[in-house]
Formats: sequence, structure tokens, C-alpha cells
Amino acid sequence: MQSDLSTRNINITLDGKYDISPNLHIKVTVIKSNLALPNSAKVEIYNVSDKSFKKMLTTPKVVISIDGTQIFVGKVINALNEYQGTSWKCTMYCNDIHTNPFKKPQFLAIPKGTSNEDVLSKLTSLISTNGLNVDAFKECEKSKGSLLKQFMLEYKKEGDIVKAMQDMLKGCEKEVIKEDGKVKISNTTGVPNQAKPLLFDRLLESPKLSHKDLIVKIPMNTKVKLGLGFKIKAKSISKTLISPYTYQNQFKDRIYRISEFTHEVDNYTNAVAQTTAKGLNFG
Repeated sequence: MQSDLSTRNINITLDGKYDISPNLHIKVTVIKSNLALPNSAKVEIYNVSDKSFKKMLTTPKVVISIDGTQIFVGKVINALNEYQGTSWKCTMYCNDIHTNPFKKPQFLAIPKGTSNEDVLSKLTSLISTNGLNVDAFKECEKSKGSLLKQFMLEYKKEGDIVKAMQDMLKGCEKEVIKEDGKVKISNTTGVPNQAKPLLFDRLLESPKLSHKDLIVKIPMNTKVKLGLGFKIKAKSISKTLISPYTYQNQFKDRIYRISEFTHEVDNYTNAVAQTTAKGLNFG
């Protein structure tokens, strides 16, 4: 019998209207981070129909939801279907942004007098479905001068639009966050939910602590988002760690800013659906 921690409804929709049957055996792994790489999803589906597999090969937009909560939006970049024992296993690989939007020539109409900020917004709209808040560039001292020229120099050097933005804002206490095809900039001096951080009160294993970050494994939590802050409740530490007194002062009242996380869920086995989150020591 499955526990409440392993029972999950997985819904996958292609191009906004084609649904993969949720009754199939489906395994999902979603990885998101602040590294200058696309966030990704790997979906394994057993005995998928030929019609569904052919749809995946058209590289459609994909939306993945767990128990009605959306956890990934992106595009299918590849799909493989192979026979294993008595079943067909389809593996679908997905990314949430295109790292090289200027691979093909792009022509943008930019009227005379358009501000650097508006030009940058037009450029980044190629990868961000909801545009980009460029106020952070105006606030950063190092972004003075020709914003467009500086941005394009960084892009030419890095070949990646997100990495170019990260380089431009280095040392400005700004963080470039990309998630589900959206790119946004936030302050590294705080977290948006500082008044009410996520509270993790149940750990699947002892936390891994270093001088700069903390890695925790918890039952799947779809509220986990890049850039949000979290705390660990003291009672979860005393239940999980062999020597809680040693660690209690290290965790108590500290807020960690999420810089990377992984969701793993399997709707067919007793494996606990889980989230592994890396938090930077914020204070």
C-alpha cells in the first residue's frame, strides 16, 4: 500500500491541450538552479501510446503538475522510446529556456530614442515569456554607461544570455533567477518571504551542512521556489539528528535562500516523493 508521502497525481500536458494519461506509470525528476544552465525535467513514462510519443517528437511546450500544482513549464527537446523486458519505456527530456536565442539572425524594430532598458527588455523577451524587470540594472553602479553595449559584450563572451546578465550584475547584490521560462532579478540581501519563510518540519535524512550552504531532503514540497527563504524547525532536528544539541544553534532562527532544488516523484511505487533543496546561509 502506498503512503500519503508516495501517492501523487502526475499530469503532463503538451501544447496546452494534449494530456498524457495520468493512469500510466510515470516518474518525474525536475532540477532547477541559479546556475547559467536551463532548468530541466526528465520524464519516464511506461507504455505510452504511439500518438503521445509522436506528439513529443514535435518538441511541444510541456506543463508538468503534481497534485494540481504546476512544477515545470518548458519545451520537450528530445524523446526516446525503448523496449525493456515486458514494457516500453519512453524518456522525455525538457528544458525551460533556450540558452542561445541569437543562434539564428533576429531582427527587432527599435525606434529612435528607445532607452537602453527598453532595448534590453526586447532582447531578453526572446527567452522570457513575461518580460524582464530591468530596474536592477539602473540600480547597479557597474551598469552605468551604455547598457546595451555592455550587455552585448557579455553575451558575445559567454554565448548565454542568462550568464551574460549574471556577469553584468556581479558584485551588485543582485541575483538572476530563471524558472519556467521566466527570468527575473532579485536582491541577494534578502528573500521575498523573509517575514514568513518556508518551514521544513520533517526531514527524510540528516542535513548536509557546509560553511556556506545547507542541503536538506524533505517530503515533496511544491512551494519550494528559487530565491525563497526557508527555516528548519528545531523539533525536526531533534527528531532526525543523532546529536541535536550540537546542531541546534547552527540551524535555529537561520534563514537559507534556495539556490537549487530537485523534485523526484514516482506515481507507481512506494518511494517517497521528495524535494532536495540547497540553501545559501542568508542569516
